[in-house]
Amino acid sequence: MAAPMTRIAPHEDVHDDHVVVHPPTTLRDKGLSRAAMTPLELAEFLERGDKAIEALAPSFGDWILGETWRLAECYEVFEAGPRDDAAAKALFIVTHDFRGMAKQFGYPLAAKISESLGEVLQSPLAGTIPAVILRHHVEAICAIVRSGVRDDTNPTARAMVDSLAAIMAEHRRAVQQV
Repeated sequence: MAAPMTRIAPHEDVHDDHVVVHPPTTLRDKGLSRAAMTPLELAEFLERGDKAIEALAPSFGDWILGETWRLAECYEVFEAGPRDDAAAKALFIVTHDFRGMAKQFGYPLAAKISESLGEVLQSPLAGTIPAVILRHHVEAICAIVRSGVRDDTNPTARAMVDSLAAIMAEHRRAVQQV
């Protein structure tokens, strides 16, 4: 039978054999204080955020290019190594990070390809996928970013996305038939 509980303060529960201390939830308090902003304060807060993003915008190109190098290097390590679960997880993490950055920085097709690569790396078929397919994903991402393709209707980049999707669909069908 559980020991009876006595509440002596809003932040402590006293039991027969122990005391549970509940610290104040400061994160919730901070969140609630933000919600209590007046419309004018909120507009000023958002304006400061927009200005900060504008100030950082010139660096976005360097950051995304750096992430493509990171992705390519991680893939090289994956390809040269044993291609085990740990290597696939490391490549997935870099791919996932890149996808988020590509979406935020305005590279929707690079984000779409990195999303496809991430799905491949997490699928049960990951061990059956030829390395050349993974390499094509990474090379397509790098080519799109290096070329500065930000328009999701770019015919060359769109053809790469569609071709990789078709190759993956064909691979899934082939593996399922075996």
